[in-house]
Amino acid sequence: MDDYGQMSFDDREIRISRECLKSDKMLLDTLRHEMLHASLAVAGHSWSEGIDEEPIVRSIEHIFFPAIDALMNKIKL
Repeated sequence: MDDYGQMSFDDREIRISRECLKSDKMLLDTLRHEMLHASLAVAGHSWSEGIDEEPIVRSIEHIFFPAIDALMNKIKL
């Protein structure tokens, strides 16, 4: 398995390493990351030649998720 998680589109499954169970934040971050890979697979980007999806996933997880988390903390959701 990759470092923390792995998404299998064919199996419709996300696998999370046991290491991620040590921390709620690590589990959430890994699950979000793998869900982004799943979303790109559903959209067809995973099979597009010349497109590396990892930079797309990382940009979303480093910009979008922190902004949403900050907003949710501010409005107490």
